[in-house]
Amino acid sequence: MSLASTTAWRGQARHLLSATGLLPLTRRALRLYSDLRCASGRHFRVVLEGQEVCFVTEDTHSKRFFHRRYRQGDLHEPPVTSELVRRTRHTKVFADVGAHVAYYSCIAGVSNQALRLFLFEMNRDVIAAMERNLRQNGRTDAVIVNRPVADRQRLVSYPKASREPGLSMCDPIAANGGGHVLVETVSLDEFFAGQATWPDLIKIDVEGAELDVLQGARRIIAQHHPVMFVEVHPRQFRRQRRAGLRRFCVRTATRSNASPATAETAPDWSQSARQRRCPTARTCCCACDFAADRG
Repeated sequence: MSLASTTAWRGQARHLLSATGLLPLTRRALRLYSDLRCASGRHFRVVLEGQEVCFVTEDTHSKRFFHRRYRQGDLHEPPVTSELVRRTRHTKVFADVGAHVAYYSCIAGVSNQALRLFLFEMNRDVIAAMERNLRQNGRTDAVIVNRPVADRQRLVSYPKASREPGLSMCDPIAANGGGHVLVETVSLDEFFAGQATWPDLIKIDVEGAELDVLQGARRIIAQHHPVMFVEVHPRQFRRQRRAGLRRFCVRTATRSNASPATAETAPDWSQSARQRRCPTARTCCCACDFAADRG
């Protein structure tokens, strides 16, 4: 069944249930089924190109992230995941900025066992889940950096005791009271200058702070031309000035003698994302259109 026909069928079913007064009951039943599935699931497995990637879902947050949103074997953001796997085949170093529970790092690490993994995540409450997933997939050699990535070293904060995805950095002055965690940022240029290596593949998912991360990676982008996957959220993107982000990436590509990817050369994920009403995948396409890409 095609995506369009599935969407039409769901619309008709919703209309019928609403007309008969059964829609609220149906929603409660589906929510109960989802909760039961979450409670029973201890692992979530996906298979990519014949290789299995397994995520440990013993904690509540991982159960909700995987089992409540997907059926066993479904990919998170399928177009992005598939493209990432393709890109990792000839990649040496992967920087996962905003790594969350290490979904993309595990996918990349299993697809290319020789790949060096650097995971950046500011939320200390998901580090344990990240470590479990890396260990489950035999990638205990990954480097985990429990710091947010920005344009320079400075103090920022985020809400305390939150395991939900979507944390954003706040000005420390706004973090009054005891409800925030104060942390020090690091830039990619600064961090990798001390590693004697540099990433040739970068994924950025930082809930509106994309421009800060890119500005802190100017040297890496200009000198080493990494492939970049950048998730951009529409509202934050507008606040940071879409034209400004575009000019930054194109200008950097020009200085490095690399051609910026265009809508014709970048993977076309936007149409399917719009049909699924998935802003995450749609905005990934937007960022790839602008990023310096080795092809």
